Amino acid sequence: MRAIIEIAGTHARTLLEKGCGLDLHPRAFGPGQCAQTVFAKLPVIIDQLAAAPLYRLFVRQSAARWLAEWLIDSAQEFRFAP
Repeated sequence: MRAIIEIAGTHARTLLEKGCGLDLHPRAFGPGQCAQTVFAKLPVIIDQLAAAPLYRLFVRQSAARWLAEWLIDSAQEFRFAP
C-alpha cells in the first residue's frame, strides 16, 4: 500500500530536485511521465501530471508522514517567495 503526496506550484520542481537525482527539467521529464527513484532516502514513484507543474509522489504508507514533514521543512525557503 502506498500513500500519495501531491506537490504543485511555482517551486514544485525545485523542491523535488532537493530530494532526488532525477533530471526534472521539462525537456527531460514532463507530463505523463513517471519514474521510480530514491527520494530523501526513500523509494518513491514520481509522476508528473501537468506542466503547471503538478506531481504525485507514491511512497510506502509507513514512510508517508516522515516524507511529508521532510517536504514541509524543505519548502520553508519558498514560504515568502513571490
